[in-house]
Amino acid sequence: MSLAQIIYPPPTPRGFQEWAFQHYAHHLAIISAANAQGIPLREYNIWPIEEKDIGSWLQRHQQMHNEMNAMAGVSGNDLEDVDFKDKKKVDAWYYLQFVEHQSVAAFLGNGV
Repeated sequence: MSLAQIIYPPPTPRGFQEWAFQHYAHHLAIISAANAQGIPLREYNIWPIEEKDIGSWLQRHQQMHNEMNAMAGVSGNDLEDVDFKDKKKVDAWYYLQFVEHQSVAAFLGNGV
């Protein structure tokens, strides 16, 4: 799976949802690679994203990041604290989680 698909949403009307699916797929790839190496990781319901209940999604998503980061020894970020109305903060949010995905993928290897 290409990490480039999760660095930032495509500039389309459904860009956020397109990003969200690729992002979810990468979480599944991480879980699969970890489990194949005997490292149990749990899946949380982060797809589809219900934009009306983004707070619950942010909590579940943070838990996934906390667990995958702990497994890989990666220092994580508070990904629950994002203001989706502030473009600069959203851009930073996408980047921070991309870096976490990239670090965990490097730890797991095998093209994750």
